[in-house]
Amino acid sequence: MSLSKNVSGETSNIQADLDALQAIVGSMSEFVGVPYAAGVNPLMAYIITGYYHVHGAAFLYPRLASPVALASAAGAWNQGGSIVEVIPENTITKAFDLHWLTVTALSATLEGVVILYQGAPGAEVEMCAIDVTRTSNFIQEGPTPIQVPQIPANARISAKFIDSTSGAQSCSVKLRGHTYG
Repeated sequence: MSLSKNVSGETSNIQADLDALQAIVGSMSEFVGVPYAAGVNPLMAYIITGYYHVHGAAFLYPRLASPVALASAAGAWNQGGSIVEVIPENTITKAFDLHWLTVTALSATLEGVVILYQGAPGAEVEMCAIDVTRTSNFIQEGPTPIQVPQIPANARISAKFIDSTSGAQSCSVKLRGHTYG
């Protein structure tokens, strides 16, 4: 049993307090790995993870280079287009998050989707998708907020473009995020 004095000077059972709080909040089983350790009370692990969710350096990729060009496959909503590497493996050497996907240079009037992936070529796993639009008098380009699970150090990030037109179209992308620690 772990006892401590609270601010009123009363003795309390810390584990009982955590158990009571967890009963109200519910079970939390998905934690960012900074510095989550198995076997720790889930509520305490959640609190510790939040405390240690310390943002490191922000980054833009590619930086000091043109955005990465993506091309859709011909045919409306054809998912057969290429997945293109945006951040090569071993480029970001700390765990990281992505928070913004910037899309530019939409090539035609269209509705489209840009999908982000993590993983080696041929083994990519989808992380998120955003919609993009270009009409005769409106272009939805620029940074769009995204939220993805924490990404391990040295991970490869790639993207695919799918659109509503019958022809092959294109756009360009950059990513903004931050490392941990």
